Amino acid sequence: MKIGFDLMGSDNAPIKELETLKLLSEEHHEELLVTGKGDYEPDVTEIGFEFHLADEVVGMHEIPAVAVRQKKNSSLGVLINLLKNGEVDAVVSAGNTGAILGFSMIELGKIAGLSRPGLAITFPTEYGYSVMLDVGANIHPKTIDYVNYGLMGSIFSEIVLEKKRPRVAILNIGRESVKGDEIRQKAYQNLKESGLNFIGN
Repeated sequence: MKIGFDLMGSDNAPIKELETLKLLSEEHHEELLVTGKGDYEPDVTEIGFEFHLADEVVGMHEIPAVAVRQKKNSSLGVLINLLKNGEVDAVVSAGNTGAILGFSMIELGKIAGLSRPGLAITFPTEYGYSVMLDVGANIHPKTIDYVNYGLMGSIFSEIVLEKKRPRVAILNIGRESVKGDEIRQKAYQNLKESGLNFIGN
């Protein structure tokens, strides 16, 4: 697997990113393609990773919609295009979340029928890894979004975690179907009828 890595993403970039690359080169043997400003190319190639030039950086406080339109040659924009073109299999960035989502939606698209993306995390359990979403992309999800999160989580679990018919649940204030606000109660009913392996709250 080849991973794209944004050298310019975090608040204190590229200090922590370069430290991370050094650790990766010592402890693992991942194939990385690093995007960043040309000043840092010698540092990256000396560590032993491939470098791809990007002239701009998207800052943490930039408006995502503006950055996506105006900074296509940023380390983040270049990174997402590498994924789109099949030059990398996955990407890692500690950058502006809104810009990451914006570039991804424009360049990679969405699953047909889904209106918004969701941020996902994986975490270990006694039964192996589980996936949770949305963990920050949407402030006010609608009922349909919960069904879509269940669908996206199921697809991810099947493909990446190799789980057959993964279970889907809502993280709520109780187990009963009447728990939570009206949106979560409706989401419960919609998920129950969705065809997903929904097990409740």
